[in-house]
Amino acid sequence: MKKGYIAIMLAVVPWGLSFLNTKIALQALEPMTLAFFRFLLALCLVGIVAIITKKDLRIKKEDIKYFMLAGGVGITIYFYFENNGVKYIDPSAASMILAALPIATIFAESIFDKRKLNMKLILSGFVSLVGVLIIISSDLSIDGLMAGDGLIGYLMMFAAIGAWIIYSLSTKILFDKYSQFAIVFYQFLFGTILAIPFVLLENNNFELVTSTTILNVVLLGVFSSGVGFFAYNYAMKHLGVSKSSLFINFIPVVTIIASYFYYGSLIGVKQIMGGVLIIISVLMNKEDKTVEVVNDRRSIVE
Repeated sequence: MKKGYIAIMLAVVPWGLSFLNTKIALQALEPMTLAFFRFLLALCLVGIVAIITKKDLRIKKEDIKYFMLAGGVGITIYFYFENNGVKYIDPSAASMILAALPIATIFAESIFDKRKLNMKLILSGFVSLVGVLIIISSDLSIDGLMAGDGLIGYLMMFAAIGAWIIYSLSTKILFDKYSQFAIVFYQFLFGTILAIPFVLLENNNFELVTSTTILNVVLLGVFSSGVGFFAYNYAMKHLGVSKSSLFINFIPVVTIIASYFYYGSLIGVKQIMGGVLIIISVLMNKEDKTVEVVNDRRSIVE
């Protein structure tokens, strides 16, 4: 049990730091170039583990299109929006917006599966929405709206949520036929390959790349995407999916604390209020089995 808590912290900490690692790396690399190198490293790591542990990675030809969709939407498109969003807004704000992802996906799944929404879910969705609006209002002044940068950043983060909802709804068939390890491997593979056209369209000035840039890319690929995945799966095995998923909502806390030490920046009162409401909205549904499925996002992508 104790090892399970250690494992979940080994996942939550790098995921919380990933927003800052991304912000720093984006100073030298374009968003999709960063995503490409990040998941290329993660793919190599997962591949090495697969070889060592002799994992069965065989898939049927008719399912290749589903794996391509998983990688294309879950990595290529998702991280196009997330990385671009982090480029325009504060990492703390970005992480708190994504904290609303579980509730948003629960609503989408309920509609897709034609399940009736219960009052608790509706109330938690409203609380989450209020939290998001409070966070946004802390950054989007009239001047910010006129400049457009803050607005673009938040729109990108909302698009990232939309991309993940589409991904989670369209890949259910894979979880019934393949192991999570196989799904992750091919998601990394196709996501990395499909990112290449975006990279070719970007104007990277690799002369700006420093040892700091490389360090943050390695941290994202090895720890956020690689170690984070294995640590979270270990935690789910020993703590259970429900208990492990609750820790995911503390990722913004890690990001906020790290932002202070990285930039010396203090988070505003409105951001704190909004973040608390979003976390409360998820905790309101901690017994809902749907939340367990939704929060597996971090075990797959990050």
